[in-house]
Amino acid sequence: RSFNSIAMFGSSGLRWDGDGRKQEFPTLHVSPSLSSVLQIRPVLGRALLPEDADDAAGKVMMIGHEFWLSRLAGNPGIIGQTLRVDDAVRTVVGILPPGLEFPMERERGSGTGSIVKGGVQAFWMPLRIQGPDRTSRGARMFRVIDRLQPGVTRDAAETELATLSRRLAMDHPVSNRGGHFEPVGLRDKVLGRTRQGI
Repeated sequence: RSFNSIAMFGSSGLRWDGDGRKQEFPTLHVSPSLSSVLQIRPVLGRALLPEDADDAAGKVMMIGHEFWLSRLAGNPGIIGQTLRVDDAVRTVVGILPPGLEFPMERERGSGTGSIVKGGVQAFWMPLRIQGPDRTSRGARMFRVIDRLQPGVTRDAAETELATLSRRLAMDHPVSNRGGHFEPVGLRDKVLGRTRQGI
C-alpha cells in the first residue's frame, strides 16, 4: 500500500543486425510499468503496455534516443517499423527521451544473478519471465524500483516492507528465512548515503 507503482528490470547485450554487420548494444528488459515509475514519456510513439509482456503478444521494443539518431538518422518513420535484434524481428513502438541514463552509471550491483549495466540503453524490451524463473522463489536476478504514494514516508514504507518480509519468511521458510526488504532512495543508491557536511 505504500507504493503507487512498481517495476522490475534486468539488462543484457543484444545484437542489432544493421549497417551490414551485427553489433551488440546495451539493453534493458523491463516490466511495462517502468515508464510510469520513472515518469518518462517517449519522444515519439508510445511506452510499453502491460499486454506487451504477454507471451502471446507480438515482439515490440522501444529504442534509445541516441541509438535512433546515430544509427537510424533520427527517422520519425521508424515507429511501427521493424528491426532485427538477436535474430528476432521486433516492432519499434517508441523512442526514449534523450540523455536517459537508467540505471545510473554509479549504481552498485547487488543481489544474485547478472549485474545490471548502467548508462544509456539502446533498447528497452518488455520483460517476459519464462520457464522455471516464472515460479522459482530463488530467481532474484532482476532489480525492483518503485514510487511511493503521495504523503507516504520512507519510515512507513519500511514498516510495511518489514511486515511483508516476516510474512514471507513464515510462509516460505526455505527461500525467505533471513531475507528482508529495505527501501533505498534512488539518490542514495547511486551516490551512497551521504549527508551534508558541517
